[in-house]
Amino acid sequence: MSKSTSSSEDLYHIAAVGDDRSMLWLRLAGVKECYTVTQPKEAKNILKELLNREDLAIVLMSPDVANDPDNQDVLAESLKKAQPVFVELPYTAK
Repeated sequence: MSKSTSSSEDLYHIAAVGDDRSMLWLRLAGVKECYTVTQPKEAKNILKELLNREDLAIVLMSPDVANDPDNQDVLAESLKKAQPVFVELPYTAK
């Protein structure tokens, strides 16, 4: 078995944006970069910043963030880039 020689700088990361409950579960699952928002409109600036990060592979979003009309222009812009990939988390009943 060979030993991996890649450093942490060579790895891509996962970030998440959403409500406190979703972010809690993602933190427990090991996602280190979680941005909790109380209103979906708060997420727009965070999504813009994450869109331009070259060290991210995936940005997870709670359904309220992903479906907010204010965030649609950022999500449309993300389709023009190979990464990060923006993924809507499945809805969970509260």
